[in-house]
Amino acid sequence: MEKRVLLAFILSTLVLAGWYYFFAPPTPHNVPPSGSSPPSAASSATSPEEGSTPHPSATQESTQRPAPSSDEIELPVGEGEHPERRISVETPFWRGTFSTHGAVAISWNIKQIKTGPRKEIRGADGGPLELIPQSEEVLRELGAPFALVASDERLTRLLNSVNYAVSEPSETIHLTASEHREVIFTWRGAGLEVYKRFVFYGDRFDFQYSIDVRRQNQPIPVEMVLGPNFGDQSVVQTGAYISGPEVVVGIADKARRFSARKLSVEELKGPLDWVCADDNYFALALIPTEPLERVRLRTTMRRLVTDGAEVEKHYIAAIAPLTNGQVHTIFAGPKDPEILTELGRRVNRPSIEHIIRYGYMSSVIKPIINQVLLPILNFTYRLIPNYGVAILLITFVINMLFFPLKWKSAVKMKKAQALQPKMKELQQKIKNLKKDDPQLKELQMEQMRLMREANPLGGCLPMLLQLPVFWAFFIMLTVSLDLRQAPFVGWINDLSSPDKLFILGHEIHVLPIAMCLSWMAQTFVMPSPAPTDPTQKAQQRIQKVLMGVLMPVAFTVFFFWRAPSGLVLYWMFNSLVGAGQQVIINRMTHVTAQESPAPSPPKPQRGKPKKAKRAT
Repeated sequence: MEKRVLLAFILSTLVLAGWYYFFAPPTPHNVPPSGSSPPSAASSATSPEEGSTPHPSATQESTQRPAPSSDEIELPVGEGEHPERRISVETPFWRGTFSTHGAVAISWNIKQIKTGPRKEIRGADGGPLELIPQSEEVLRELGAPFALVASDERLTRLLNSVNYAVSEPSETIHLTASEHREVIFTWRGAGLEVYKRFVFYGDRFDFQYSIDVRRQNQPIPVEMVLGPNFGDQSVVQTGAYISGPEVVVGIADKARRFSARKLSVEELKGPLDWVCADDNYFALALIPTEPLERVRLRTTMRRLVTDGAEVEKHYIAAIAPLTNGQVHTIFAGPKDPEILTELGRRVNRPSIEHIIRYGYMSSVIKPIINQVLLPILNFTYRLIPNYGVAILLITFVINMLFFPLKWKSAVKMKKAQALQPKMKELQQKIKNLKKDDPQLKELQMEQMRLMREANPLGGCLPMLLQLPVFWAFFIMLTVSLDLRQAPFVGWINDLSSPDKLFILGHEIHVLPIAMCLSWMAQTFVMPSPAPTDPTQKAQQRIQKVLMGVLMPVAFTVFFFWRAPSGLVLYWMFNSLVGAGQQVIINRMTHVTAQESPAPSPPKPQRGKPKKAKRAT
């Protein structure tokens, strides 16, 4: 669907440009020390020392002896049974809840993105934000976040069905921005020792994670579940502007995406720098100490009823192998460029920024968003705390910056229109001359001079230059958490979703209608050359209807009716400002085009040209 949307944007620009041309006169990261034996629980009120690295003994020991086969593992549970508990970890930025039943995460939400005035982050349905699926059936089939998967199915069930002991006696762990805390889940029984170690930080969205599964002090290889569908669980229907759940893997300096709805592979071969499960705005990512050799993907589907209609919701999870004792980084937070850039520097994985989906032309769109649009948008928001107003101001400034170019192009197009009769006269004369006629070269040179004097291609340039900005606005409005649920005025309470106004019980999208009308106004103020005969007049009338009515209506219905209101607001205001500029250009070029008339082409000699004498 993203291809169709981009194609629609390009076609609309090219069609407008064609109208303008033909019918107008234009225009190294921190990890706590880890040993081969399970450490005791520890807590601290200070930040960990920078540059610390895991002790290599755990990794070395894992290669000293072969892992026991699944037939040697006795599965009945011995000692180590504990009552189930739920432990919540709360920082200024996020809150996560773990269950000792399987030592997995069962709930996760984001409280705020950055320091400063707190903006409450809620789900798409207006309720509390929940980033982990709450369906027990789905979690039982795919596994909850941080569940373990072994080569033996019986061992997998055991590891995820027992109640672990936890190093924290309290039910809630509160961390300030300067604190970090280590939490260890432990289970012993059936000759096994299992440890899951977490180190949480109060000033960031990432934390450290390691596992250790052993029988008689011999490591057993296991995998960890990432996902499924980490993201806003209240989003059920997806489309062109809301991407569905997916798994993204980092390979070298690129990212590959795998949709839950259209999964084409079940196993990815490494080396893989990172892997994550995400949606438009949030991601749960695993950044291993060493590149992963492989990752397995698993999906499932459930039928849900929303707004009286049955829809399919697809779930996808990644299963990554982890080495016993190695410390890895887990990121569970917003897909914010600044946060991911800082994370990439800390773990020495700059490609982690590719978690954000910039779509096509990402090499051009990414710097426009991160270095131009977002900084200007946030600066404007600090002056006027309304992102809708900020979008309007930026749109106005962009049009003002392009205005000199539009005016210059319009002058060129006026000259091209004024010289059109002379061009036709030259073409007719050239057509009637023979190739060996000495006047042919002179007429062709005169034709080239007139074409250079009024270059018609300049009229399309301003519209083509605005295409990357428009596409960058589209991407920014679909991935930026700053604009998610940002209100504008009245019924427009979320710039990242369609506006909804209920009139007599019917849902009406007012902004797309206003955008369509403004688009029509911009088209009709574009002047057309005076018709020379009734046939040309009739053709212009038909073209005016096609360009000024049918095209705006078609694009509004098929591409903008369910578009984010911030994007529609930008396009609507851009059309209004463009129409105003066109009126000014029409008045300015009416005089400018007549300032310097082009010289007439040389008159051809009367009579027949003398033939050259043949050489004897």
